[in-house]
Amino acid sequence: MKPLTSIVLALSLGISGCWEGKQTNPQPTKNQVKSSSTNTSIPQTIDPSLPIRWLPHLEVNSGNYRTGRKGDDNAIEEMRNLALSSKDEEAWVQITYKDTSSEWVEVGLQLGETNQKSNLSITLASAKIDLTFISDYVLQNLENIASVNVWHIHPYYTEEQAYQIALAASESISNTGYQDNFASFYAAVNSAIPSPADMREFIKQAWAFNQLYPNLDYSFSILSVHGTCTIKLTETGEQKYASNTKGDALESVKELIENGRITPLQFTPEIRSLSLEHQDVQEQKVIEIERACKARSNEFISTNFYWK
Repeated sequence: MKPLTSIVLALSLGISGCWEGKQTNPQPTKNQVKSSSTNTSIPQTIDPSLPIRWLPHLEVNSGNYRTGRKGDDNAIEEMRNLALSSKDEEAWVQITYKDTSSEWVEVGLQLGETNQKSNLSITLASAKIDLTFISDYVLQNLENIASVNVWHIHPYYTEEQAYQIALAASESISNTGYQDNFASFYAAVNSAIPSPADMREFIKQAWAFNQLYPNLDYSFSILSVHGTCTIKLTETGEQKYASNTKGDALESVKELIENGRITPLQFTPEIRSLSLEHQDVQEQKVIEIERACKARSNEFISTNFYWK
C-alpha cells in the first residue's frame, strides 16, 4: 500500500452540469426535505475537532460541522428530494459494512455561490469532494468495510432556468432557432449524466482508491430527479490503475472526458423539433439519458443509468 499522503487528492467537482428541464414530479414540501444550506458566497470549511452530527435524514449542509445518517432506508429518496429542493450541490459517502449495516457521511464541501456565465441571472453553487476525510474514515474502519460509494446530487432547475443555462452552454441551440422546449429537454438529459468534471474526478478518486484499498468495491454515483448514473472501474480498469500513475489513468479516458457533454446535433431532427406527444417525450428522455450514460463507458470504465 502506498503512503496515504502521497495519494490523497483534493478533488473539486466544479459546476457539474446540474441542468434540469420541466418535471412532472411535484415539488417537495418544506417538511419533506431538510437543508441547512445558507447559499453563502463563502467557501465551506469543516472543523475537524467537531464530531459528526448524526441526523435521521440527509441534508445539504454549509455549516462548519459534518453531518451523517445511519442506514439505507429512504436515503435515495431523500437525495432525490434534496435535488428538487436545493440549488446547491452536495455529496455523501455511503459506507456499507460487512455485517450489511451502513452509514452516509457528508463529504461535499460547498464552494460558495458561483455564476457559470456572466450573462446569467442564475446563481449556481458547486461543491468539491473531501477525499482526505473519506480516505481517513475508510482507513479507520477498513477491515469491517465491504463497499464505498460516493454520491453526488445534481440540483433541479425550473424550465426557464434550464433554458437559460442550455443557451449559455450551447450556442448551437440559439443559432439554429430550436424550440424552447427542446432546450429544456437538452438540459434535462445533460443534468442526469456525468459532466466532464464528474468523469475527471471519478478517475482521480478511483485511481486513489485502487492504490490505497484495492480490495474494496468502489463506485461514484450522480443522482438527479431522473435517476442515478453509476460509474465503476471494470476488471481491466482495476488492473490498469493498480500499476499506473494518476496522469496515465486520466489519459486512458481522455476522449470520454473531452466528449463528456452531449451536443444538440446528437439528437434526431424529430427530437430537436419535439414533435412527439408528451408521454413519448418522457419516454424518449429516459432513452437518451441511458444512451448518453452508456456512451461514457470504455474498457476501463462501466457507466450505467438506473431510472429510480
